[in-house]
This record gives sequence, C-alpha cells and structure tokens, in this order.
Amino acid sequence: PAGSVVHDFEVDEIIGLAFHLYDGDGERSETCNCWSRWALSPNVQSFGDADFLSDFVLLEVDDSIEFVTAVEDDSWGRIKASLAR
Repeated sequence: PAGSVVHDFEVDEIIGLAFHLYDGDGERSETCNCWSRWALSPNVQSFGDADFLSDFVLLEVDDSIEFVTAVEDDSWGRIKASLAR
C-alpha cells in the first residue's frame, strides 16, 4: 500500500488488463477433470507479470444494458455471471 498510486481512469484511455478465472464444479476423478481455466486474453503469461497484460480501450458505462442470466438469484451460477458486469 505504501507504493500504491491512485489513478483516475478516463473514457478512451488504453488500459492493461488480465482476467484469469479458475472454476471447479465437481470432484476430480479418473473419468472427470471438472476444472476449467478461462482467460480474457490468449496470453496466460500475464498471470504474475504485468508486461504481458493485454491492451484494452476503456469505454464509458452503458447503463441501458440489462444483464440477463438463466440462473437463480441464490445460485453459484448467478455469482459467476456477476463477474461479467
């Protein structure tokens, strides 16, 4: 925290971003490797090394978008879907 710098993001700014999600919904067994890894970018070296972050343009928030999902309010699927917000 002592070395942190506050930055106010602005629309149309280029930002470096990486998103890695590990998900396991089942027990591993000889017939089921029920774990997945998703990355926002094909370059998974960004995990732990900011030199490999992907460039994104920061867009303004579009409040007209309604996020819809087929899962219930109290399910793990709803929690996972909320990561896309």
